[in-house]
Amino acid sequence: MTSVALPRAAQRMPRLAQARTIAEGRRERIEQSVLFLVAWLAYFAVGYRYVVQHHVLTVDATSRYAHAFFIWHNDPPKLAAVGFIWAPISTLIFLPAAALRALSTSLVGMPLTTAAFGAGLIVVLYRGLRVVQMPKLQALTLVLAFGANPMIVYYAVNGMSEVPYLFFLTVAMVQFMLWFLSREPKHLIVCGIMISLGLLTRYEVLLWGFLLVPVLTVAMIRQRVSRDYLEGTLIAFLAPIAYGLGMWIFLNWLIQGNPFYWLTPQTGSKQTEAAAPPISNAVHWDAVETLRHVVDVYWQLFPPTLLVFAALLLGFVLRRGRDMMMLTLAAILAVNVGFIWALTFKTHLPGFTQLRYNMRDMPLTLVAMSWLYLAVGGRWRRHALWLACLVSIVATYPTTWHAMKTFRYQFLEQAFTRSLAQDRDQEGTRSLGWSLGVDEYGKAAHYDVGVGAAQRMGDYVTRVEAPRSSILTDDAQTFWVMLLCGCPQRFFDRIDYGDARWLDAVATPWGRVRYILVTDHYDDQLALHWPALRTPGKLKWAHLVRREPGYLLYRVDARER
Repeated sequence: MTSVALPRAAQRMPRLAQARTIAEGRRERIEQSVLFLVAWLAYFAVGYRYVVQHHVLTVDATSRYAHAFFIWHNDPPKLAAVGFIWAPISTLIFLPAAALRALSTSLVGMPLTTAAFGAGLIVVLYRGLRVVQMPKLQALTLVLAFGANPMIVYYAVNGMSEVPYLFFLTVAMVQFMLWFLSREPKHLIVCGIMISLGLLTRYEVLLWGFLLVPVLTVAMIRQRVSRDYLEGTLIAFLAPIAYGLGMWIFLNWLIQGNPFYWLTPQTGSKQTEAAAPPISNAVHWDAVETLRHVVDVYWQLFPPTLLVFAALLLGFVLRRGRDMMMLTLAAILAVNVGFIWALTFKTHLPGFTQLRYNMRDMPLTLVAMSWLYLAVGGRWRRHALWLACLVSIVATYPTTWHAMKTFRYQFLEQAFTRSLAQDRDQEGTRSLGWSLGVDEYGKAAHYDVGVGAAQRMGDYVTRVEAPRSSILTDDAQTFWVMLLCGCPQRFFDRIDYGDARWLDAVATPWGRVRYILVTDHYDDQLALHWPALRTPGKLKWAHLVRREPGYLLYRVDARER
């Protein structure tokens, strides 16, 4: 192979196989294992204290964990409980922890799982920096500074899918960088596998997969490879992605009857949409103003991304277009900006600028920093660049913290910062932000923080003598109770019986179930079918036995219907 397409810095880089001895490789694996364990324990300790004990628990994370719990503990257990609302791996990652009932009912399994992916992300970034010959101490300092960013910490411990899919995406980008340096096919195959796993965790990851196809093509054309080699390389990269996406499409077709069910709204029906509370949320930003708002979120959340993006473009120009990887990394950072801009501009919903949607470029910024470190060359220039990167990351802490406390569109970040600052339970408090924006009165919407009501209702369900499948409920709304009580087999829900049979039981519950558990949520299908359930005493056959904020448990009496 020729090196005509490689930048000079890459040409000077020694081959990886020649740079390491067996002993050095073993020592590095031990060091990375220790780094992983330390980071995992640190993240888990934060998650247990400030998420589990302080009840800063998100709806999405708990729903995914609950479905993983149902896979093991429903009666009968079934893998179909993973559902089709979320990308499957975002639920499947919880299977090991959800197998243990004690980890599930205490909600400890959520931070335990995502903390492992947070630690994995730290290790992957460390390996990426070591690949470009950054000294161990400098690389370790840089990744630990990044890992301590409050936004990274929060999503590494709260059970959400952000850090798991960022782990897969970052591995993919590091492997792509390794392929660009060495042109070894194994790196490209691993890159494709990671893109596949990433898109099955969050569908947006496919955007980066699409971006890499033309980059691969141009890079190999510049290298003057044969047509057969070019086709074989593209197939090696695309095959894992096509397989993962094809498998998910097939399962959607097989089970739901629609191969693209995963692309459709799945949280309710027209009846649900009609019952939704009025939301005054639309904005009328033009294209330029929309872009300004999106970039402003980046500047508030993690300014180094914008600085590194500018440095990549400048470096590409100064090198007169010879360093294609700089332009590629700039495009990799720009993908999410363009995606968020397009969604916000098309829908006029500013909720798409939510903080968690704009953290995708944070680890990718470190990948780009590693290439800049390799490209600048020279000992002192590299030291200066490393110092600039470290200072920019550490200086971001106050900016990120302020955004998490005050930004309008967020996902309990404010409650987490308050939990850290006050070191006390956040049960019963409110947290700024909701992806829908504002309520019907034009005021900023809030989350109610805590799970106390669901825990008390779950404790009551545990005490009451309820046989298998005797409590009719909409599991999409009451999964908190089903998880916290640890007895999902007592509930008659759609996961066990399917929509058709469940809807039939909703229409005629007499003699089929002993209890009905309903919520005050606008999209609770039980409450939509029987609106009188929201007001105890209006239905002769439904007798209230337990009431908690947001939850009503009725005993069904077939004799008084």
